[in-house]
Amino acid sequence: MNYIAYYRVSTDRQGKSGLGLEAQRSAVLAHIAGASLLAEYTEIESNRLESKMQIETTIAGIPCLVEADVYGSSGTCSDASDWDYYGYVEVGKLTVMDRRGRIAPWLERKMTNEEIYRIEGELIEAAS
Repeated sequence: MNYIAYYRVSTDRQGKSGLGLEAQRSAVLAHIAGASLLAEYTEIESNRLESKMQIETTIAGIPCLVEADVYGSSGTCSDASDWDYYGYVEVGKLTVMDRRGRIAPWLERKMTNEEIYRIEGELIEAAS
């Protein structure tokens, strides 16, 4: 039987805790017990809170503020020729507020899916 191994760590602390790359590689080699290992892929990724973003926008034509946590991730791969990894930006839960900064659930209920996608795009663009 042939195998392909994928190893991943997401934090420096994880690497030092015994769950690091060497421990994962040892576990894989013990599991396959002499079978053929065709390839190994390693990913080192770090998810982190970039910032809390707030933008001025409109929902249903009404001017408002929208706030969200924006997370970033960047990774590296041991064999970039086979698998390119460029990272990403992700938007957390949206909090809709009136122009004075008060939470406005009535306005959040008016949001359409198209407006959610547009606002997430605006937040990602502002974070870049």
